[in-house]
Amino acid sequence: TSITQNYEVEFLAACQDNESIEFDLAISTGATAKFEIIVSGLLIEFLEVVVDDENGILEPMEESNIEVTLQNLGSFNTTALTAELVALNSNVSVTSASYDLGAINMNETGLAEFTVSLNNESYIGENLQFRIDVTDANSLLSSSYFSLEAGDVDNYAPTGPDGYGYYAYDSRDGFYQNCPTYEWIEIDPQEGGSGEVRELGDDRSFTIENFIGFKYYGNISDSITICTNGWISMQPTWETYFRNWTIPSALGGYGAIMPFWDDLVGPYLPGSTEDRYDMRICYYHDIANHRLIIEWNECVNREDNVSVEKFEIVLYDQEHYGTATGDGIIQFNYQTVSNIDFDANYATVGIENFQQNDGLLYTFADIYPASASELQNEFSIKFTTDPPVYSIAAQPIAEFSVEDESGTVPYTVKFSNDTTPMYYFNTYNWDFGDGSTSEEYEPEHTFDEVGEYTVMLTVTNSEGTDTITKEAYIEVLPPMPPVADFTVESIAGFAPFEVMFINNTTPEDGDNEYDWDFGDEETSSSENPTHIYEQPGVYTVSLTATNSAGVDEMIKENYIIAIDSDEIWPGDTNSDGIVDEGDILPIGFYLHELGAPREEVSFSWQSNVYPLGWNNAVAPFADCNGDGEVDIADVLGICLNWNQTHSTTTYFSGEDELEEYRENFQQLYDALNNNGTELLLKNHIAELYGFPIVVASYQSMLGKNYPNPFNPTTSISYSIAESGRVELAIFNIKGQLVNTLVKEIKQPGNFEVIWNGKDESGRKASSGLYFYRLKNNNKTIDTKKMLLLK
Repeated sequence: TSITQNYEVEFLAACQDNESIEFDLAISTGATAKFEIIVSGLLIEFLEVVVDDENGILEPMEESNIEVTLQNLGSFNTTALTAELVALNSNVSVTSASYDLGAINMNETGLAEFTVSLNNESYIGENLQFRIDVTDANSLLSSSYFSLEAGDVDNYAPTGPDGYGYYAYDSRDGFYQNCPTYEWIEIDPQEGGSGEVRELGDDRSFTIENFIGFKYYGNISDSITICTNGWISMQPTWETYFRNWTIPSALGGYGAIMPFWDDLVGPYLPGSTEDRYDMRICYYHDIANHRLIIEWNECVNREDNVSVEKFEIVLYDQEHYGTATGDGIIQFNYQTVSNIDFDANYATVGIENFQQNDGLLYTFADIYPASASELQNEFSIKFTTDPPVYSIAAQPIAEFSVEDESGTVPYTVKFSNDTTPMYYFNTYNWDFGDGSTSEEYEPEHTFDEVGEYTVMLTVTNSEGTDTITKEAYIEVLPPMPPVADFTVESIAGFAPFEVMFINNTTPEDGDNEYDWDFGDEETSSSENPTHIYEQPGVYTVSLTATNSAGVDEMIKENYIIAIDSDEIWPGDTNSDGIVDEGDILPIGFYLHELGAPREEVSFSWQSNVYPLGWNNAVAPFADCNGDGEVDIADVLGICLNWNQTHSTTTYFSGEDELEEYRENFQQLYDALNNNGTELLLKNHIAELYGFPIVVASYQSMLGKNYPNPFNPTTSISYSIAESGRVELAIFNIKGQLVNTLVKEIKQPGNFEVIWNGKDESGRKASSGLYFYRLKNNNKTIDTKKMLLLK
């Protein structure tokens, strides 16, 4: 038997489509029955939003239309609907907030259009949040949320905020009032500063007083720990954490401030690959300016043990430099920085709170947010809780620059825009002087014809227009003929001897063709060939380079030595059959090389058995006394056996390797006496490296410039034997005077002058071959050549 009973139930508008409503039915017998009803209702959801203006971006101080697409995912068609837009940010106004959608059928969409505007306190990167309410004639049907980003975030916008409210402004955030101005504050007394210095080795830290009561993440600590690895901790710690991590992280100091958290060390002592100088960590309480400065000096990156890192933190007393939260301002200044530690996540830059659960990361693992600029020399980052505020608009001052104003056709130039102020609403119009134009901020342009080009930049904003014109600014030269050059990893070894040739031909144009002759009737057309010398001998190698502008050949006589000899003659280190000044070269090349000693340690002029246990096949020739180490004492073997000869020769010189061993030859030069044979050897080194010539009585002499090739400066040493007028001048390959470096009366002596690569009018000289000539009392002493490469 069944009984039917009707009940009237009202479902509120808040019920969702497909929502299950459970019921309990109480029966007079005391039993209870359960059942459920699935609600069929309306479900209007946000699908997408589009900014309907020229660039599709909501800009600060701009009014824009936005189109919001809504979709009916409910179980029946709607009646006429209305959409209301509500802005949840104080910097946004909705000037047209209501839109009649009409009816939306099931699974179809409706488009609502609104007008919004951002005020002048909005900033690039601000997260703009909105709510859209959909109603019918009777009630609110649904509320959806969406967000948009103000502006187009790039590296001209601030980074942040973090959860506490810190922002990071860097030197390129010129649109904002908090953009920092780079100014290096030197506090190292060694360089004229007034700070206190701690000279520290690897992985060290020390603690100082918080002199200014600096407030950080709402806390004021009594003291600050400073670590050699590029960070400070506002909570004292004994840790030195050399391994950097991201932010926030449980590793690292508590309340850490990290201008350059990386594994930093002091530079090597001269001639050593183990012993190092200490780093100089300085601090200074600048009472007059209410700030505390901490500087890292004489630090290098352990990745290559060469790249210098010199940077500082400036903490500003919040009592004199107010902020939104009352916390102090932090500024990082980078005088010299190289973020190269690719083996260990590069460097970490940023700040972190005391609980290590919040912070503002600027970079880690060489990854930057879109708003951050890459670390660079003469660069600053400011951390403050003051929110972004645009700078007061001003008429632009147009300016631009390029790295090099001249090059060979086709010449591609990257233009740097140095306009101030760098407002995002500036517009740019470039005219390259060849009929081409651009509206990009920093365009790249290729000049396809030889000539001089006048470049013009016009900058316009709401406050006015400025134009800068640089006449004959870009010089495009004809293609340069090649200058053939090559080196090898090792010039000597036991036959069969495999040699890898390294092609250093300039310019590195794509149309270069190469012809190699290895001296053993074998050839190659590869750019960087590898060749095996099967038979013992001494081989001359030549490289011919050809391009559309010309041909050049480099021949290296007696360059490769394939060794099949067990004989060494003490003093004849280059095994050319005679002991002379050329034998100083292998000692410099292999200085400090170690191996097995000979059975007899002696400088006696006799052949010796080739020793075993040397990593380099040629190095034992330089071990004149046979004690198992190439050192300065081996020079005595050259002096004692001067001009001795023998008949078993496998000559090698290796002069192309000179630059790699400059430090070794500097040690030899400093150690040799200024008389006799040692003076001859000393001056031979001086000629090779441009060191000062040492003469018992002065001789007129023109030394080799260093470095060569060079860019943009080179040093020229010379000596004058008699007092009088001295002239040292630079000429181009056509014989035209480029610059006169010296033109004055001088007394006898040794001198040195620097050429900065510019002509007499201060313009940069073009790449190419140049000659320099020394005259004394109108008599030409010598003329030498040098190569300027860009």
